[in-house]
Amino acid sequence: PIKSSAASDVYKRQLDVVIVETSGMANPFPLRNILCDLKRLTGGHYVYQGMIALIDPESFLDLVEDINAVEEQVIASQRIIINKIELADGETLARIRKKIRQLNPHAGIIETSYACVEGILDSSMHEVSTSSPLESKFVKRSAKESYTRPGQYIITTTEGLPPERVEAFVREILPGALRVKGILSDTEHGWFHVDGVNDKVETRVLEASGNESKIVIIPKAGDCLLYTSRAHETGR
Repeated sequence: PIKSSAASDVYKRQLDVVIVETSGMANPFPLRNILCDLKRLTGGHYVYQGMIALIDPESFLDLVEDINAVEEQVIASQRIIINKIELADGETLARIRKKIRQLNPHAGIIETSYACVEGILDSSMHEVSTSSPLESKFVKRSAKESYTRPGQYIITTTEGLPPERVEAFVREILPGALRVKGILSDTEHGWFHVDGVNDKVETRVLEASGNESKIVIIPKAGDCLLYTSRAHETGR
């Protein structure tokens, strides 16, 4: 549940709008309990206006089949934004729209680039989300299997790693991974961040300090990644 001190602090600030950003793998259905706690702690000061899902067309069709949370986020949302539409062809966008409609026939669908949307919190969303009791916004359903977050592998090392070697490693394992990300030390140039998703790998310099470099790998369902680096597995 929400800590009373945090809810009280939000209430005292007299905010017009509060936006909560969850993680990409968050299960949206416990939000029902969170909202009940917030209403109780703030005396009904806040009114829930709905959930918004942001979709990446390059990975959505794969993720929605493998990860319960992705499917459930679509089901629980009042508006669904398909972002980066310039990266998807017409056939892919049509398949995405069809899948969204199968899961959620009533949500508003917005297609855009760079997540640019005007009036996302306007009155029309309020009307959609408050036209029925809160309970009706959360579809009661059985997950495809018991709800869990995807497993992950964590690789750590105290050795310096050149960015080009790390990028090559990430590209090699990406076909079997949903995402690869990490913060690593290059003994010559300092710290850098690496992020790999789909077939794209990006690195950027960071201001950081520490003794250990770390890479987190989120594998695709059923995939087993083999590597010789010192590693340990969690969440499986």
